[in-house]
Amino acid sequence: MHRYSFPSLPAETQRGLILDLVHGIGCDVYAAELHIESNVRVTGSRSTKGWAADKQVYFVLEFSRPFASVETKIDGTARAASAGDGLSGKEIKAIFTQDAGAEPLIVRVGLSCTGIEGAIRNLADELPHWVFDRIVQDNEQDWSRALSGLDAELSSEALNETFSTGAYHGLVAPATFNDVDGAYRGQDHKNHPNPGFAKYTTISIWDIYRGEFPFLMLMQPQRISDIIRTLLVDYQQLDQHSLPVWPLWGNETWCMTGFHVVGMIVGAYARGLRDFDIEAAYGAMRDTALVGATANGNRELQQQFRSLGYVAAGPQRQSVSRTLDFAYDYWCVGAMAELLKKQDDADLFYKLGQNYKNLFDPAKGFMRGKMEDGKWREPFRPDQEYWEDYTESDAWQATFNVMQDVQGLINLYGGDEPFSAKLDAMFAAPSDILESPPDITGMVGQVAQGNEPSNHIPYLYAFAGAPWKTQQRVRQVAALYNNTPAGVPGNDDCGQTSTWFNFAALGFYPVNAVTGVYVLGSPLVNRARIRDEAAGTTFTVIAENNSPDNVFIESIELNGKQLARSWFTHADIVAGGDLRFRMGNRPNKDWASAPADHPPSGLVSGQSAGVRQVS
Repeated sequence: MHRYSFPSLPAETQRGLILDLVHGIGCDVYAAELHIESNVRVTGSRSTKGWAADKQVYFVLEFSRPFASVETKIDGTARAASAGDGLSGKEIKAIFTQDAGAEPLIVRVGLSCTGIEGAIRNLADELPHWVFDRIVQDNEQDWSRALSGLDAELSSEALNETFSTGAYHGLVAPATFNDVDGAYRGQDHKNHPNPGFAKYTTISIWDIYRGEFPFLMLMQPQRISDIIRTLLVDYQQLDQHSLPVWPLWGNETWCMTGFHVVGMIVGAYARGLRDFDIEAAYGAMRDTALVGATANGNRELQQQFRSLGYVAAGPQRQSVSRTLDFAYDYWCVGAMAELLKKQDDADLFYKLGQNYKNLFDPAKGFMRGKMEDGKWREPFRPDQEYWEDYTESDAWQATFNVMQDVQGLINLYGGDEPFSAKLDAMFAAPSDILESPPDITGMVGQVAQGNEPSNHIPYLYAFAGAPWKTQQRVRQVAALYNNTPAGVPGNDDCGQTSTWFNFAALGFYPVNAVTGVYVLGSPLVNRARIRDEAAGTTFTVIAENNSPDNVFIESIELNGKQLARSWFTHADIVAGGDLRFRMGNRPNKDWASAPADHPPSGLVSGQSAGVRQVS
């Protein structure tokens, strides 16, 4: 619902609205229609090719008072139009003029992916009145309810606003794609009736599997099964031997590297969110891993990864990032196989998950591109973005993308101390990146907090027995966030960058999002509550003696018992209770430094022990 007020102008000054069906970002219109049904109602459509390869948007507009005239421009030709006219072309613009009036103009807008009839039904159901302020109030109440599962008290109103905004950003996407009768446009570009669940779109998988989807699993677990069902329906309709990679408005964009959707599925399953066809999900995961889509060259690249042990460097191949992403994704399929007691499959996929080691150059201390003949690709600079090897990152940022086996990565460096020293060097390095794309932003040394591959890096110190350094670095990175228009340090990518701040403020982060393990950092909240309505539980985070100077953990209690390790689990949160930090201005270098207290990289049996590592 739109509300327009026109300033006091001379009577002869034209008043009205422009409807522009031409302008777009990264897309071209190939067909448009505009039907002037009356002097208070207009319907139409706009079809484009772009990032979403074939996208149709159908609409209906209703005006609270009649428009006086309509002026149009169709494919460059201007003409007047009136009620009853139907217009079509590639480029359509229209001006709807209004007579002078003191009352604001209200415009009700209905949208649909299935057709004009769907847009009309959506409008009638969702906007049955003309009271703009009531819509504002209803939406405020809806968002208050959505955000009520998490509340926090930070040290300033500015930080409270930053936290609340991050939570809001984390719940905007994925977005519901059904019409009010449940119909939707499928990945096969056909209309489908109500599938019996909420069908979702705008699923930025490469970005959100890391933190935003785990945030959803905490905040709105009731949505998760429908998101998984959406992914499985997309798999069937795509008919590409692949789960989706980046679904957008009934289209698969095949955007970004890897097939991280498998991590979302097993992450939900590991957390007990299992109201979907488990065997069908595993079958789709296995098919994606062993065959994969021809689109984007994934099938060929995955085959090379399996046979050669890595993706070979080549023009625009992003070989290192693809190798690391594939290694993580194959490990995820192995984790699902293990949870389903398919041990032969688990062994196969876990082994493939170790292929990241094939691109580690011990002489340079980085993951770097390798040619098909096994020679390192030259030239090499760790602070240069080579699209031959890296995706939106340089060697510094890509090297640490081994969330499935951090201990294995530590071993490649020769142990905890040299690994921590490498992280120190990364935070201390100059932030300049040669040939940097705009995605790499929010720099702290060579850590690019504004882009997803760096989001977990501050928490890696804990795996090397130096959680006090994680505490220090988390606060350093969190300082990039604020409540100004520049308050998110980069592309938010459907909430991932924002929800990093929320996790950081709560004092923990899911480094390997699949396992349900949260690695402890340094909380910014003084107090926070996470409510699980389905379970009827509340998990409270308390940070005593917290301040901008007191960034270090002196001790932690979980439900009144001392917590010696630097991690806990999703199950601990769902069970309810409290996590109590005692903060100070000096690092406690003994806390969680023993190897037994380091976070696990792999699956966890129950809530604590029983980690299965494969190396």
